[in-house]
Amino acid sequence: MVETHGLASILSKMAGVMDGLLEVFGRQQRAIVTGDITQLEASVRDQEELAAELALLERERIGAAGPGGSGAFQDAEVERLRSILKERAAKIARESERNKLLLKRALEVVQHELGLVYPQTGYGRPLSQSSLVFDHRV
Repeated sequence: MVETHGLASILSKMAGVMDGLLEVFGRQQRAIVTGDITQLEASVRDQEELAAELALLERERIGAAGPGGSGAFQDAEVERLRSILKERAAKIARESERNKLLLKRALEVVQHELGLVYPQTGYGRPLSQSSLVFDHRV
């Protein structure tokens, strides 16, 4: 079993990776809003790399916690880091959902514009004509 400062080190590294993910989500938002496909593709690659690094750190964390699980350590530093990780995980979930909504709206705009350029002639499924107003809470 890894001692407490080893677990704290792993949790600290996880926090850094999560900070990197939040930065990537910000770049993704800017790329979506500006329509910069190159930047969006680069940020998706960065996101995948950081997610793989986070998964590796999670496996290390599970190994460090040992058979006693997460309750094996009651160190103040470990508890502080766990609290930080929970907060960052919630931020990541919110940013991910925001990016998902932005992409959905961008797709709706593209579909609407394609419908204006290439109107349906009765064959196939018509393009969605949903509201293009950003009326969802983000």
